[in-house]
Amino acid sequence: MFAVALYQSSLGVAAALCVMVLIRRLLQPGEPLQASLLFLGRMLLMGMLAMGGYLVVLNILLGVYQVSLSEINGISQVGVQSLQLLPEGIRQAYQDFYEYFAGRTIAQNYFKIRPAYALLFALTAAGGVWAVWKNRACRAATICALVLLAFLPLAANITDVINPDSQILLRMAGGMALVPVFCLALAGMLPGRSVTYSVVVLAALFLLRGYILQSDNDITVQKQDKLQAVSIAGQIADDVLDNAAYQSGMPVVVLGRPSDSTYALPAAQNRDKANPLIQWGIFWLDTQQNMDTWARLFQEDLGLTMRWCDHETAKEIHSSSAYQEMPLYPNPGSVTVLEETLVVKVS
Repeated sequence: MFAVALYQSSLGVAAALCVMVLIRRLLQPGEPLQASLLFLGRMLLMGMLAMGGYLVVLNILLGVYQVSLSEINGISQVGVQSLQLLPEGIRQAYQDFYEYFAGRTIAQNYFKIRPAYALLFALTAAGGVWAVWKNRACRAATICALVLLAFLPLAANITDVINPDSQILLRMAGGMALVPVFCLALAGMLPGRSVTYSVVVLAALFLLRGYILQSDNDITVQKQDKLQAVSIAGQIADDVLDNAAYQSGMPVVVLGRPSDSTYALPAAQNRDKANPLIQWGIFWLDTQQNMDTWARLFQEDLGLTMRWCDHETAKEIHSSSAYQEMPLYPNPGSVTVLEETLVVKVS
């Protein structure tokens, strides 16, 4: 229940871990199939109790704070009616699994982690074939374990199954991070343990290398974007503070995204290899969020507490024809007075 409350990806981690543990139990020599089925029942009961407990606590807190759930992608409607979308959710889960490893949407694939994953999957498949051949006395349990392998994408993408309208590939990354440890657990059950262990460890280290390169690239791109935004904010601040309207007490609003402006900005190095959310940057299109981002830049990075206009006024200005006709900063006329507010149009 606590894991589910932390973030949606925790659910995929828990589900994937349960599947992996059950597979390992089924492949244990001499493990009765009935005992593994009872273990599966315990895990399903644990999951239902955790979800039920979460929903109870959630509804109590919603009532105490007098708020409602966000409507983003229909996530607030998840419930019994989600069963109608189950076929679509299952299809989406496998599609995301394929895209995660075969596509370019997940940026780690630029850093060649797919060969390491392919090796780990190949070892797992070979181990499964060997287990079926070796454990003839427990063949039913072994076949069940192999069938469960096909359910691993569903477990890691359990949020897709619950709500196929909310597709975020990176939520599966948590469950997939357990794959090297899972393969190490299986390697201990195969012949040539030391060699198999070494191969799995090397593949896991190669995956770790890819994650490090990906994180470093994301940090670099985000830092370059932030420095560019702070540089523009500094120039805007100079113009605003020198403006007679602002000096007379008029509030100010800065609207727009530097990435959508005509301002000359060098592209961040290796931006194409950054994760999509990193490439999107820190500025949202929503007027209020966009305005608040500029306010934070001014205060946290420039140390300036400005007189900002209220959100409603900012929305009215943004939707006005006068704003649409304004040139983009830093062109003449990009800093002007509208609705008794000093307006800076970045994009």
